[in-house]
Amino acid sequence: MKAVRSHSTYSISITGQVYGFYDECLRKYGSANVWRYCTDIFDYLSLSALIENKVFSVHGGLSPAISTLDQIRTIDRKQEVPHDGAMCDLLWSDPEDIVDGWGLSPRGAGFLFGGIVVTSFNHSNNIDYICRAHQLVMEGYKWMFNNQIVTVWSAPNYCYRCGNVAAILELDGNLNKQFRVFDAAPQVCRQYHFILITIIKPAHILSYKPTRILVSLNSSNGPQCPFV
Repeated sequence: MKAVRSHSTYSISITGQVYGFYDECLRKYGSANVWRYCTDIFDYLSLSALIENKVFSVHGGLSPAISTLDQIRTIDRKQEVPHDGAMCDLLWSDPEDIVDGWGLSPRGAGFLFGGIVVTSFNHSNNIDYICRAHQLVMEGYKWMFNNQIVTVWSAPNYCYRCGNVAAILELDGNLNKQFRVFDAAPQVCRQYHFILITIIKPAHILSYKPTRILVSLNSSNGPQCPFV
């Protein structure tokens, strides 16, 4: 299985501060350096991904400034996300049932776009459907516009209070789809942070398997989460 991490609104430095990533880095590591290094790396993440030339993956949605995939390839992504323009739209736009073309977004960034826009984009770029995130879906995933775009939400019980399930979309080599839906981990599992340590034996020993130990970063007596 191949995984590609792309840009999202949570990789924007100010968004990371508002939604807790900055505070988490301070709490875990005692300084803002880790957060600062992460935000530098985020600027190099891809804006989108094309899977087997048939599935277009992006965090938010489409842009009125973009009609072809080649236009996305020309965007200089190595920068903080601007407040408007094509790069901003890819991360902030949302599909909307009551909109046919383009509409103003209540988020204050990006656009709302309808089924006509999605159909045109998919046809022009010869893709089967768009896979995106960016909006809470209580059931974990949601198809729109005759299965031309799907929203996949992978954060269960968002903000620890929404009560939603989450989903992951898996595609095999033939692009057969499987949605894996899951609930949030029990509260006890969120109270302890764990790190997976791999112990490698000396190089001159030819026959060995790495030893992996799950270590709690909070307490040596803390309960071990069965879901890790």
